[in-house]
Amino acid sequence: MRAVASRERSRLLASPLKSFVSAAALSSPVLLLTVLALPFEVGAQTAHKLPPKIDISIIGSSDVEEGETLQFKINRNGMLSSPLKNIAIAFLQIGPYGLDQKGRPIKYFKVEDFGYRCSVFPPDDQTHRCFTITAGEASIKVNVPTYATVSFEADSKIGFFIRGGKHQYPGLNHYRYGSVADSQLYATVRDGQDVTPDVSVTLSIPDNSAAEGMGDDTAELHLALTGGHFSKWSRGLVADESLKVPLLFSGGKPGTDFVLSLSGSPDGVSFDAGASTVTFTGPATGASAAAATLTLTALDDADVDDATVDVSIPRSDDRGTRRLIASGIAGKVKGRRIGDGQITLSDDDTAPPSKATGLSAVAGNGEVS
Repeated sequence: MRAVASRERSRLLASPLKSFVSAAALSSPVLLLTVLALPFEVGAQTAHKLPPKIDISIIGSSDVEEGETLQFKINRNGMLSSPLKNIAIAFLQIGPYGLDQKGRPIKYFKVEDFGYRCSVFPPDDQTHRCFTITAGEASIKVNVPTYATVSFEADSKIGFFIRGGKHQYPGLNHYRYGSVADSQLYATVRDGQDVTPDVSVTLSIPDNSAAEGMGDDTAELHLALTGGHFSKWSRGLVADESLKVPLLFSGGKPGTDFVLSLSGSPDGVSFDAGASTVTFTGPATGASAAAATLTLTALDDADVDDATVDVSIPRSDDRGTRRLIASGIAGKVKGRRIGDGQITLSDDDTAPPSKATGLSAVAGNGEVS
């Protein structure tokens, strides 16, 4: 019996998997299942055979303005002697798209600006890009340029997601990642100072009364530049753009009945009191202020009656002697007024006594005149 057992043990050692499986199958189906799974499990859990682990991280700020560049890094561990190719990253814009100069919707980024096309995805795929970490390197830095739009939209997020990383994804299972947090990133792209071709300037009167001779009781005029859909977004002027907005008065004269002055020092805004004209000028970089407020101070006079002054602005830049004067603005320029545009100049003068034309008195029971 010992001799037989010895010979069987020698035979099993000579062909361990085939013979052991055959022998085990005779007595234990459960053991057979365990043994068949053994080569895969051992291979998958052997440290040297595990695929390298990767993660992604943002470099610098995760909050940029459209037109600026985002940067992220793909990191790996393990053996560095070989390149790690075809690392697939998905890029998604989460939020509204903007519009280009032709009114077409565009994303804040273009996938063709970075990485290379992943062969495991269709040729027309516009969501994924692949990357290679070269031999000897533990990471790769990726620049993601963002594009400025000409429309006004809410801020958006860009999501970065590692694709694959699991053994059930053929072609993308040559790397792995740890937690979900290691496999995804989010960055914010803020809507910048957009430039729409058209510009609207709107006049409103937030405070429509001023007391004559009272420097602390003044009226206010407000000019606002807008653009975009239905002209509902603020729109400052940029380099090489300027707009002159003359104020038109009736029922009162600047310098005689009242004086005007610019409130504060809004960027790129000036006021010519002699011509009653506000000028918006785009700076070399950035944009001018999109609004300006004027203070109207009523001058004292000998008149005892209140006065009503009507103020307006021209409606366009292409008609009339008093018109909006635009330079460098590609689209149309329009002017409008909210409200009736009337400002009351209150007079607190006391009327002089009437000149006597006769005297009358009562003396006793008689009247003398």
